[in-house]
Amino acid sequence: MLTKSGLFFFQFDENESQDQKNQVFSLLLGGVVPASSKGTNDSTFYTHYSTISTVEHNWQLKHLGRGDANKTMANVFALVANATGYKNVDVPAAQQPLTNATGIFNGPLNAAAYVPFTAPPNQSAIGPGGQPVLMLPGLNASFTPSVAPAPVNLTSQGLLSPWAADPNITVTASTFTNSSTAPESSKGAAIPLSASSYAPVFAGILAMATLFV
Repeated sequence: MLTKSGLFFFQFDENESQDQKNQVFSLLLGGVVPASSKGTNDSTFYTHYSTISTVEHNWQLKHLGRGDANKTMANVFALVANATGYKNVDVPAAQQPLTNATGIFNGPLNAAAYVPFTAPPNQSAIGPGGQPVLMLPGLNASFTPSVAPAPVNLTSQGLLSPWAADPNITVTASTFTNSSTAPESSKGAAIPLSASSYAPVFAGILAMATLFV
């Protein structure tokens, strides 16, 4: 049951028209939507990063040091910005960047071009929540994209991305327990990969799924 302080947020992904700007349909349903906004359209320039930045701003959370800290790319949804006085960036239509890049990229989830997770490249930025970047315990702050190793084709070696493996996490009422250890391919990464590393990822997904103002 959705309470008057709850919100459901539905959003589509972009398509593969890389040479055309996408206007991705998004829908907000819930008691926190002001009556004056119901049935209206918001022309503010938002991207998928706005989902994260809105959560960060609403709860004054630390940010990820990525696109969520880019003021042009991560405007806060108006229903929150208007309530808090947050100043969004006015991005004229002619200056709005193409954001629907589609393709195969190097990264920690690509077994054919694997690169470990790296620390944020900009560790001094202040995010939409007015907080610094989130620096988890054990983070190797010097392991940024500029010093990351060349991509490795794990598939050709008969290996999977470490993040594709079963994390072996048992969820209880109050704890996360695991019996996994960091694989060899994760050594030197920003966050040494272990099953316990998945806990903040799950928490982040849950935080983004529901917004309470």
